[in-house]
Amino acid sequence: MPKTERTIIINAPPEKCYEVIVDLERYPDFVTETKGVKIIKREGKNKVQAEFTVKVIKEVSYTLDLWGVPNKSWDWKLVKGFMKKNNGGWRLKDLGQGRTEATYNVDVEFGLLVPSAVIKMLQENQLPKMLETFKKRIESLK
Repeated sequence: MPKTERTIIINAPPEKCYEVIVDLERYPDFVTETKGVKIIKREGKNKVQAEFTVKVIKEVSYTLDLWGVPNKSWDWKLVKGFMKKNNGGWRLKDLGQGRTEATYNVDVEFGLLVPSAVIKMLQENQLPKMLETFKKRIESLK
């Protein structure tokens, strides 16, 4: 899957957005595809290694290193899993008046032969749906 980027406006300040984005263990509560998140190690609040179990077409697990700059960015890089590459991140821009421009980017290469129709579905359907899920979650916690 070529690098993909999407931006969404969230009616909440960057602090609230960051709080939800870094709370990995709560993802299964609101991200339907996420079945579990296990923190492997933590270095402070802004650097973790975590194993994610997700179900898109079938259930798979992968491990990411994740790190961030509070209220500004949250990045990750693949440690191990079924993919060749999974790097990405969030960028949060304060728009004032309790609004945030959140930009999500992801660069994934699958190790297995994945049909182009599946990759296109992930880019065009799943990514916007996932962003709306985060927006709804963040805005509901005001």
